[in-house]
Amino acid sequence: MVQLELVNLSRTYGPFAVHKICLALKRGQILCLLGPSGSGKTTLLRLVAGLEKPDSGSVLLESRDMTELPPHKRQFGMMFQELALFPHKSVFENVAFGLRMLRQPPAQILKRTEEMLMLVGLTSMAQRNVGDLSGGEQQRVALARSLAPRPKLLMLDEPLGALDRSLREHLLQEIHSILKKLDVTAIFVTHDQAEALTMGDVVGVMDQGRLVQMDSPQDLYLKPRHPFVARFLGFQNLLSGLALPGGGVETEIGKLDISDNNLEVHERVTVVIRPEIAAQHVRGSELSRYHKIVGTVKQRIFSGRLYRVKMVVDKEIVLAFDLPITEPPPGIGDEMTLWIDVNEIILIKEGQTP
Repeated sequence: MVQLELVNLSRTYGPFAVHKICLALKRGQILCLLGPSGSGKTTLLRLVAGLEKPDSGSVLLESRDMTELPPHKRQFGMMFQELALFPHKSVFENVAFGLRMLRQPPAQILKRTEEMLMLVGLTSMAQRNVGDLSGGEQQRVALARSLAPRPKLLMLDEPLGALDRSLREHLLQEIHSILKKLDVTAIFVTHDQAEALTMGDVVGVMDQGRLVQMDSPQDLYLKPRHPFVARFLGFQNLLSGLALPGGGVETEIGKLDISDNNLEVHERVTVVIRPEIAAQHVRGSELSRYHKIVGTVKQRIFSGRLYRVKMVVDKEIVLAFDLPITEPPPGIGDEMTLWIDVNEIILIKEGQTP
């Protein structure tokens, strides 16, 4: 069942801030909106929340048009990076705040608040002042407060941005587990690719107010449909390609024997080579599906889990690859041979639009 639907939602500040956004979320799905600063992620969230009015389009909740409803009547929950907790109030009072605003009976407030504190692991801290908590504990309070009124949709705008990476990764897993346990439909805004791919059932990539691609995390990573998406996901190896008669694609690093029945002769494409599809050694029986490249090592960085290697091919083409630490690559300035699995290469047609 579709829980949330956006139909041609637009908002203008001079150039478009949000342009004709269409999407649908099923109950319990988590959508991660991913994109650079200024891409329209937060504006879209504010339009859904009712904090801003669209110039055109609709916000539908369970097929009911919410576009003209004020924020407090939408039954949506929000969690921001700033948290907006009450530092002079206890953890219990912060979590209970929304329930009191809804004028729920004291017994229901007590029961629901205790349920939420147990859910986020803060039962023992119920009477502590929020100002005395760590950053991670305050995030849990904010999540519990957002979930306490049983929102039909929860919106999270970069809620973990102020935390260090290790704590952010831990809390991300906790939030995901809690939302799934409660079957909450959610929109999670981030500019961090790893957060989006970890958190989302679906990920929507935004650029200049447009929803460029919306897919499952796996399909987004394996099948980017636009060069912007590939670049924003961190892929550095994007080459220009031309479909050849008889098959294959001509590129700056030579002819790639890629068979794609959807390409027309002389059609231009962007060739995306993911960093993990190269190997230093290939068995003879597998050579037919690999393309050989030879270059000079420009940079070699050890990250603990792999080597990130940049190599110069044909004096000017710089390619980046991730290689296992079990096979250390040559040193800087040395020649290196790599084999690229052509079956894993991505082709994006020129002019392909979302």
